[in-house]
Amino acid sequence: MKFIIGFLVTIGLLIVVFILIFRGASHNNQTVQTVPKLIDYTNSTKVVQLTKEGPVNADQTHDEVRITVSNMETAVEVFKGYNNDLVNSKTYPNNSAAYADFLAALDRAGYTKGDTTKSLADERGACSTGVRYVMGIKDGDKDIQRFWASTCGSKIGTSKGVTDTIVHLFVAQVPDYVSVTSSVRSF
Repeated sequence: MKFIIGFLVTIGLLIVVFILIFRGASHNNQTVQTVPKLIDYTNSTKVVQLTKEGPVNADQTHDEVRITVSNMETAVEVFKGYNNDLVNSKTYPNNSAAYADFLAALDRAGYTKGDTTKSLADERGACSTGVRYVMGIKDGDKDIQRFWASTCGSKIGTSKGVTDTIVHLFVAQVPDYVSVTSSVRSF
């Protein structure tokens, strides 16, 4: 009887060890990163940015729009081609109160949540017939955070935020977005 009980306990322990090993391995593949609350960046040099990149197509018809928001200004830039030739840009004044409200809204939309798996970080070629959104926090030339999403479904990308809300919030920071981006025809 002692032998049977000892055997069952050993089998049970082996099962628990296997579960823990496999569970730990699956957590190593995908990590959700969360940075401090965005509102903490209100009076800093950090900026938030959204880049909307059109489908994979000819260099002559490829478009990209980048919106950068800081506590001092909002800038929108329109690029043509894969070498990012600037075709239009405009800046607007901003202030800390407006920036704080914007950052709080981005936080609620999950802007800082994403998958940091290295193999997923490069969005090039993904969602080739749709639009890719690259979103990040920058301090000068340094990337503090960088995630991406696409119009090809929620499983394509590293962002875990609500992409539609995030895009809407950025576009709303540009008072005349439609006229500034009127040359964009790909998306």
